[in-house]
Amino acid sequence: MKTGEKVVVFVACLAVLYFVVGLFANFIVLPSGTTLGTLMGGLSGGEQQNAVCADSDGGINYAVKGTCVDSVHGNAFADTCDGKFVVEYYCTMDDACTFNKYSCPYGCYDGSCNEGELV
Repeated sequence: MKTGEKVVVFVACLAVLYFVVGLFANFIVLPSGTTLGTLMGGLSGGEQQNAVCADSDGGINYAVKGTCVDSVHGNAFADTCDGKFVVEYYCTMDDACTFNKYSCPYGCYDGSCNEGELV
């Protein structure tokens, strides 16, 4: 497994863990009688939780395939190709994943723009 793939898997695992803990936070009772949800700022029970977002390629980066994970959607979104366009996912200011399509001058392969003309 390449280093970039390890980062993507790690970020995805963190997002899933955060999501699962958020779902069950009020059911996990600590020895003091306090719930984990109370300590985490009330992830459930109607209170607003803090959104978290991470992009493995550092944001808008057409030359590197990345994966965006957020707690808003609870999913991982990998950069992909759509013909000569790259569909680039990145985090917004609201900590949610969104995307834009960019026309790669030399084409797209495996979620990133080619750096030069293919020979």
